[in-house]
Amino acid sequence: MKEHKFNFYLDNRILEVQLFSTKRKTIQIKIENQKKIKVNAPYTLKIEEIIYILNKKSNWIKNKIIFFEKKGYVELNKKFEEGERFLFLGDEYILKFLNGKGVINKSIYLEKNFLIYTYRKNDPDSIKNNLKIWYKKESLNIINKRINHYKKYFDYNPRDIKVKEQNKRWGSCTYKDDLLFNWKIIMMKIDVIDYIVIHEMCHMKYKNHSKDFWILVSNIIPDYKEKEKWLKENSYKIVF
Repeated sequence: MKEHKFNFYLDNRILEVQLFSTKRKTIQIKIENQKKIKVNAPYTLKIEEIIYILNKKSNWIKNKIIFFEKKGYVELNKKFEEGERFLFLGDEYILKFLNGKGVINKSIYLEKNFLIYTYRKNDPDSIKNNLKIWYKKESLNIINKRINHYKKYFDYNPRDIKVKEQNKRWGSCTYKDDLLFNWKIIMMKIDVIDYIVIHEMCHMKYKNHSKDFWILVSNIIPDYKEKEKWLKENSYKIVF
């Protein structure tokens, strides 16, 4: 995979395009925020061709930008400083440092509306790394619990369950029934996490998005379209 960045000019706006060239056969365009576009495209497509496609989709891009502007969205570049807000299960917590005075064997934890960080070394890189480790652990713990809760609906059990860094999706199911999840879903509301978990569990039976697949999903979570709507409208908030 090759990564390249270039500017795309739309009316009086300058948008940064983050291009990922891969072996895929089709082009995928995602508006990250009012300033950034992510494009996954085949190796064979030249930048000039991608710009041509973006121009053809200019009205769609404008509408997406307007959506972000109405939401009052600002790009969330975390500095990992005390006082910053971090999401956990849909709620915001304020990062607070205790300089190594925390509970033994509990270096990061939630208390009231605070995300308590007790490591002595608190430079931004260390904070980011330690928080990510904590988030991944909590994410796997919650996902395992939710999978166990919904196992009664399935004749299949996952071969393995993992959380990992996934830039393009919230979850996936392999042909061997390994369930893989983006660790960042721990920042979402629990009902949305449930939808993502159920979605991937249903792929253990149907390795596609056929009518039968969606019937199975709807049998377990009838209002799944509301969860999809939430993801569409709020996924930009899930940043780290």
